Amino acid sequence: MVKQVAIDGILTLPDTSTWDDIMYFLYVNQKLDKGLDDIENGAVYTMEEAREYIRNKQ
Repeated sequence: MVKQVAIDGILTLPDTSTWDDIMYFLYVNQKLDKGLDDIENGAVYTMEEAREYIRNKQ
């Protein structure tokens, strides 16, 4: 599945894409998938929890 998503995504990039463009595309998609998995598994914080965490770090 991941391989096909990578192939399909790369094929949507312009022919003038660089290696950096391809790597950025793959990186962003990996991060988006991780974030969606975190949401699905409940591994998220509310906005108030995040604000409280930041307040305590200062």
